[in-house]
Amino acid sequence: MTLTLTPRQAQVLAYLRIFFATNHCLPPCAQIAHDFGWRSNNAANEALQQLERHGALERNELGGYKFTQPGLHQPLPAVTT
Repeated sequence: MTLTLTPRQAQVLAYLRIFFATNHCLPPCAQIAHDFGWRSNNAANEALQQLERHGALERNELGGYKFTQPGLHQPLPAVTT
């Protein structure tokens, strides 16, 4: 399945992948908002909800988010020129 995301959604998803690779969990909304310079945790929550609507994330049994596709939690390889 190919995800069609806006540039901002792709940026948030890339951030989540890197955070997950380092911490083995997804960040809380407050951390996302802080790292993106957003004043409100609501902005981070909306970004997560958008990724859920696009199929990149889904809710787990505890109500948190998880990646929907195998390998989606891994960071993208570095681009070399």
